[in-house]
Amino acid sequence: MGYLREGGWRHHVLQHWLIMALIVSLVGQTVFMPASHELFDMGFDLAHILKKLSYILVLSGLLINMLFLYRQAEKTTQLQHEIDERKLLEQERARYHQQLEKEVEKRTADLHHKTTELETSNKDLEAFSYSVSHDLRAPLRAIDGFISIIKEDYGDKLDEEGLRLFSVVRDNARKMGSLIEDVLHFSRAGRHELEPVVINMNALVDEVWKSLSEQRGKLAYQFERSELPDYKGDTHAIRQVWQNLLSNAIKFSRNSQPPIIQVMSKKEANQILFLVKDNGAGFNPEYANKLFLLFQRLHGMDEFEGTGVGLAVVKRFIQKHGGIVKAESNVNQGATFSFILPEIKLSGES
Repeated sequence: MGYLREGGWRHHVLQHWLIMALIVSLVGQTVFMPASHELFDMGFDLAHILKKLSYILVLSGLLINMLFLYRQAEKTTQLQHEIDERKLLEQERARYHQQLEKEVEKRTADLHHKTTELETSNKDLEAFSYSVSHDLRAPLRAIDGFISIIKEDYGDKLDEEGLRLFSVVRDNARKMGSLIEDVLHFSRAGRHELEPVVINMNALVDEVWKSLSEQRGKLAYQFERSELPDYKGDTHAIRQVWQNLLSNAIKFSRNSQPPIIQVMSKKEANQILFLVKDNGAGFNPEYANKLFLLFQRLHGMDEFEGTGVGLAVVKRFIQKHGGIVKAESNVNQGATFSFILPEIKLSGES
């Protein structure tokens, strides 16, 4: 539109310029034609000058027109150059987009392939762990059984050191048996197919707490449970989560006076946060991320028994529900273990 306006203006100027040249020419031929012979020479000179001037005006008008045409051609060429550059940029962008799409497709395919391989490896490892753990239980039971028979039948023939050594063998066999049982639990957690149902968390926590009475022994634990919301999840998996977390709290707070364990929950932005808090031994917060790894322990066996599998099972079950686990603590200041689950609307809720 700018060029059209400029071109119209140019033609308008040229038109007026030529009209002015024509007027000058006519004036030279009429106005300055002398009526008397005396003035003929003077009139002829002026008419001649005006005629020359009209020629100059015409030529200058044509020159101006040529300059305008040249300028317009130059701008047209520049515009065409910009259009060509833009087309090249669009073509380059299209090529880059195609290359990027191909690269994304390739990376996605590679990731899918590696994910499939990893899933296959995990399944093979879980199957191997289950098979080995299952097969190891029989010889361990045999060892424990034979140790008991030897002590019963030949105990009077052994000295104190011999009896002690047999006790060490039996204790280690039983520890190995506990470790194998925990590995089996971990393997089952990975292969367990979830069957979601509405769970009364209050009733489930109370049931688990009651089932752990033997572990608590005669210690007077102060147990506090706030009102918990119902949740739709797998009953077996969630029960195991509560059992492992409460068992841990009982174990690590038994030396406190009095031992206090609290269970509570919070709702936060379409999520439900469940917490188990104790006033026990605690741990160094620098190692919080290691707690949920298999066979990871922050305390020696001489302080607290365990195999380092329970929290790994908790993490696996919570992840299968689409949640995450966390642990917060300081040494000798208790610990808070929490798991966050996505909020699921139960039937009957708006």
